[in-house]
Amino acid sequence: MALISVIMPVYNSENYLENSLNSILTQSFKDIEVICVDDESTDNSLEILKDFERKDERVKVISQKNRGNGGARNTGFKHASGDYVYFFDSDDALFPEALEKMYENITSNESDLVLFKVARYIEGEPLNYNRPIFPLDKKFKGKDFDDFTFTYKDIKYYIMDSGYFAVWAKFYKKEFLDKYADIFVFPENTAFGDVRFHIASMILASKISFVNEFLYKYTMSNTNSITQNKTNRMDIFNVVDSVEELFINTGFDEEFKDDFIKFKIHQLLFYMFSANSDEYFNKVYNEFSKIRIEDYDVPDVYKGKYELVLDSRNYADFLRTITLFDNKRNEKYNIITSTRESEKLKEENRKLKNRIKEYKSRKIIKLTDKLKR
Repeated sequence: MALISVIMPVYNSENYLENSLNSILTQSFKDIEVICVDDESTDNSLEILKDFERKDERVKVISQKNRGNGGARNTGFKHASGDYVYFFDSDDALFPEALEKMYENITSNESDLVLFKVARYIEGEPLNYNRPIFPLDKKFKGKDFDDFTFTYKDIKYYIMDSGYFAVWAKFYKKEFLDKYADIFVFPENTAFGDVRFHIASMILASKISFVNEFLYKYTMSNTNSITQNKTNRMDIFNVVDSVEELFINTGFDEEFKDDFIKFKIHQLLFYMFSANSDEYFNKVYNEFSKIRIEDYDVPDVYKGKYELVLDSRNYADFLRTITLFDNKRNEKYNIITSTRESEKLKEENRKLKNRIKEYKSRKIIKLTDKLKR
């Protein structure tokens, strides 16, 4: 039995598979099993996987009828035998010592899950280290991350924001996932399957730890990625409902009441433009109609956009009003920024005048002293 189970769902990834699998199999940490679940690929992905399986006994290939990314992950997890679990995407890559550093951190801290930094990759460009997903070294300055844990209460911002949902940006203790087996199940044949899993893992973990290094290379140029698919936008409604259900069932609904409404408004509006349809707009309108916004403590920008939806007749009408709304916000921001800059210049000018005045006073005193002598 391996210590770490790496679970990799695969669908039409022939252009990335060799690089991705090699980045796992050449890891400095060798005690692993790599469970590859082919989700009925129509390209040569399955053949590539079987070739790796023949060459390396640590690779296990499972082929199944198409159930989506979530269904493939669920299948992989059922076959996982390791003490720790890592969900890996088949178009990405790991840095050579990634699994070793994850393992050392989770064992030294006895944590339920580990977070780490992610580099972004676009074909033909150098790796981008500017947006690491979890820049927790800035949040917890001066900490020894080999002996430091925290909970969701310390990093609440990272729970509901869409920039942090990816499960491949976390490393899990299997015992923790098994403890909440009815919760840690991915939705099948749907997009945005990471969202509920991520939120659940963050709020339920008794201890979270962090590796202050870049361990993962995220490929942003894969046009076959499910996140690039514009036809699956309606799935977000089910995802939002599942998050609300999660909070209710785990008793976190009151604590996250305001955060959830912000999350709901943001998520439903975020995909409005790429959905680009009255069908999507009408569904958002119906959902917003059920919200009494005055019952929640949310920023004005959320209230403003919520009201814009309810004041619009259709998607085209909303598109016109949201453009005006954003322009006014930008004008307001520019005015505020301009005012702040003006005040800053005034303050600097005042300080400069005082320094000149002080300098002149010293010169006069020196001149007076000379005349007296």
